[in-house]
Amino acid sequence: MMTGEPMTLIGTGLPTYQSFQQLKSGLISMGCALQDVKQVIITHMHDSHAGGLSLLQKEVNVPVFVHERAECDWKNVKYLRDGDCIIAGGRHFKVIDVPGLGQSDICLWDQTLGDAFVGDFLLQKVSPHAIISSLEDKEKKLSSLLKFRESLKKVRDLPFKTIYPSHGNPYIGHIPVIDSMLNEHAYSHHQINEIRGDE
Repeated sequence: MMTGEPMTLIGTGLPTYQSFQQLKSGLISMGCALQDVKQVIITHMHDSHAGGLSLLQKEVNVPVFVHERAECDWKNVKYLRDGDCIIAGGRHFKVIDVPGLGQSDICLWDQTLGDAFVGDFLLQKVSPHAIISSLEDKEKKLSSLLKFRESLKKVRDLPFKTIYPSHGNPYIGHIPVIDSMLNEHAYSHHQINEIRGDE
């Protein structure tokens, strides 16, 4: 949750009544109500982060910002592109397109403070599974892995300060995390090439 205007929710939790009640309880603990939320931003399309949106929109018809490649049937959808600027919680964020883990993943970067909201893209202790779930053939799986590596390289040298992932605590120091992922994915790339018979 980003307080300030417009009050913004990043992600909505699981598509269950229990998860939705936890969301509302969390807002109450912050001195807010669901009706105070003015917009929702979805950084990635996993059910654990976007699944509760339908429940939320039954109570409040807020605009939902999501990458233009996202496949969704929500109400009041606003599409984002790489390089767009969006105001959330009184701050300006640059939208960064980071495909690979999913085809519509984004990061939100406050270029003034250096904060980056990265979804599942830059988890500090877990290397995400860089395969788009709807793609089954090996060539497309390889393509998604390569896109993920390109996305990692794209943000590696940006002056991020504090990283806010969807799981785990905020942290400082994204470059070692990215370098570790790149090394791990280089090995995965090698394995896929062996399967394809390229090596």
